Amino acid sequence: MSADAYHAPKTSPRLETLDVLSIGMSLDVFRQGQVWKALQKQNAIQAEALHVGSILPMDPKKYPISASDKDMAYSKREADALELGLKNFLEKWPIPTVTVVRGWNPSTPNLRFTPEETQESLSVMVNDIRVPAGLHWHRIANLQDGIVCNDTPEGVLEAVFRLFERHPDLPAVLIYANDGINMAGSLSSRDITLKSLGGGSGPRVPGTLTDTMVALIVGRPERVDWLRQYAPYTKVNENRIDPEFRGWGWRKPPVEFRPTRFIPQPWTARALEQWDALPVLARLHRPVSVPLTRPDTGERLKREALT
Repeated sequence: MSADAYHAPKTSPRLETLDVLSIGMSLDVFRQGQVWKALQKQNAIQAEALHVGSILPMDPKKYPISASDKDMAYSKREADALELGLKNFLEKWPIPTVTVVRGWNPSTPNLRFTPEETQESLSVMVNDIRVPAGLHWHRIANLQDGIVCNDTPEGVLEAVFRLFERHPDLPAVLIYANDGINMAGSLSSRDITLKSLGGGSGPRVPGTLTDTMVALIVGRPERVDWLRQYAPYTKVNENRIDPEFRGWGWRKPPVEFRPTRFIPQPWTARALEQWDALPVLARLHRPVSVPLTRPDTGERLKREALT
């Protein structure tokens, strides 16, 4: 076997798709498929309901009222999204992570928290949620420059594609998006009251923010193929469900392992077993920009051309 088979890929072609390996979602009172079921139910009752209404319960009694209960519900929602998205993923490997939140300007006067405090908080947020989510064996590695504060973060997807192209050894990325009353309050000026955002004690007010969290894992599964050459030589842990690399077994691999930025250690047979069990739920296509004007005159295209 060629020695190249024992080394991480050194280059990457332009990528047009990424595999969606896992997703976890909290939409206020709903989790995962409950969102789709609620949409279908509403649409069956009123065919055009998706265009005019909300699937969320309209009864304020369905929501927490006290400030402490609202905070607990928010914490549970963000932990549930991470747990649902990460629980079946490979353990003990630090998954590179991008954190996406609403727009934030560090120059805003009278911020509720200093820019330094906010940067620090956002950089550790996902890892801090990990333990409450019950993910004790999972590892989070927030990327440098991996904090995105933007109200329209479509550019995140293009940036993720470029990240995979710059780092051919990168097999997967976790994108964690978090928005809601608590996040809005944390990133806003003290001149904006928490009450106006829907925080504090009191019944839910229609039109206030909805807590929404998504944990999305995208990857290129073929990028771990080189690690398969080393797996038979890794030590089998006493706890056989533990995928962590703890050294070589009685045999050493014929080619020395070369760590990379995102693969600092070999993967064990158990680690690859967890990886191979991940289904490909969908394929995420690279964003494409399409001009809505005529190339010759610059005139905006008419509606007929857009349908």
